[in-house]
Amino acid sequence: MRKTANVQELKEHANIHLARTDEWATKEFKDGICVMLHHILHLSDSYKGFRFLDANDCEIDTLGHASRHYY
Repeated sequence: MRKTANVQELKEHANIHLARTDEWATKEFKDGICVMLHHILHLSDSYKGFRFLDANDCEIDTLGHASRHYY
């Protein structure tokens, strides 16, 4: 049986996890969420960009780079 996921709900759920700061919210954890969400948003023609949660902490390959909010 095939199910359809609500893209808006997935994006909201991902944004919650991308804003986390606990010990389990690592760069690798957030990178995985970003990759999957980016793919889903493009497949569904829903990509509207993102912003870094801290514009002063967004250097590539850092935790700050993966701490984002997708629109």
